[in-house]
Amino acid sequence: MPFPGDDSVRELMKAVENGKISEADVDARLDELLTLVFDTHAAVQSHSRTFDADAHHTLARRAAAESLALLKNENDLLPLAEGAKAGEKVAVIGDFAKTPRYQGAGSSAVNSIKVDTFLDCLKESGLASVGFAPGFDRQGKPDAAKQAEAVALAQKAEVVLLCLGLDEIKESEGLDRGDMRLADNQI
Repeated sequence: MPFPGDDSVRELMKAVENGKISEADVDARLDELLTLVFDTHAAVQSHSRTFDADAHHTLARRAAAESLALLKNENDLLPLAEGAKAGEKVAVIGDFAKTPRYQGAGSSAVNSIKVDTFLDCLKESGLASVGFAPGFDRQGKPDAAKQAEAVALAQKAEVVLLCLGLDEIKESEGLDRGDMRLADNQI
C-alpha cells in the first residue's frame, strides 16, 4: 500500500534491481491500474450525482440485522423485547451507545450520512429505559465519578446493556492489536 514519502518507491526499485520482480511486472501492474483509473473515471462521470440516502440507510440496517451472530444466550435472555416483562427497566452503560465506533481509522474511515446509535435504536425498541451513563472515558484513564454514576444507574434497572469496545486509537490502519482485552477503564 502506498505510504507517504518515497519508501515504497525505493523498495520497488530495489526489488527490480535485485531481480525479485521484473520491470515488465511493474509495467503490467501499472497498465492494470491505469485501465482501472480510466474505466472508473468514465463510469463516475456518466453516473447520476444523486442517490436515495434513506434507501441506502434502510439497506445498511437490513444488512446489519441479517449479519448479526449471537455467540451465547444464557437462560434465553435475548431477545429482550419479546422476553421482557412489561415495564422491565433497562439501563444502558458505555460510551459506545452514544458514539458508536462502526469502522476503522485511517484510510478505512467513511463519512457516513446517517448513523444509528444504540440509544436511538433503544427508543425504537419500546423497552423502558431508566437512563444512560457513559461509565468510562473512551480514550482515557479510569474515572471514579463516571464509574459511580454507572453503578448507581445499574442499581435502578433489572437489565443492564453494556456498550463496550475499542476506541479509534487502539485499532487503526498500520496498527495491530496485541490482545483481545478491553481497555482497563471499561473492566
